[in-house]
Amino acid sequence: DWSSDVRSSDLAQIESAFDMDPAQLSALVAGLEQKLHRKVRPSVRVNKDLIGGVCVTVGDQVMDGSVRGKLATMAARLADA
Repeated sequence: DWSSDVRSSDLAQIESAFDMDPAQLSALVAGLEQKLHRKVRPSVRVNKDLIGGVCVTVGDQVMDGSVRGKLATMAARLADA
């Protein structure tokens, strides 16, 4: 039943730089479920500060595929060089 499905899935907090259409969201959720080996319930919000891409948080796991995240990583590497 629905209540057992909710308990057996994890909340996936998805921040996207732009609105996602249903097909994009479905593909992202399918990829997350395959990677995490469990069901996820998406909660989506638009965050224009990301510049592009998405940032996903599931429990204590953060997957940052945003342009902002990539720029921050490059800046840190340059600062260490």
